[in-house]
Amino acid sequence: HNILLVTNDHVETLKKMADNTVTVSAIDRSTVKINGKMGVDRGMALLAMSVGDEYQHSTNNNDLEFFRSVEFSKNGGILNVAVFA
Repeated sequence: HNILLVTNDHVETLKKMADNTVTVSAIDRSTVKINGKMGVDRGMALLAMSVGDEYQHSTNNNDLEFFRSVEFSKNGGILNVAVFA
């Protein structure tokens, strides 16, 4: 399955990197927004995203760039940990 849960400080960076975005409302989970299209049936979206058992993720420079841009930003986690450690 291709599931990714993120905190708010990662959302904008991930949106820029993503080919597709899926937004689920905390209030009405029966429909989702996919690439800006509102009202997509949640069951259909989950089925469409669950196909692809042959997917193999391999680490590349995009992963490293995402880590660097988020964790070393002014709101990043690593710098905050270093300050409080």
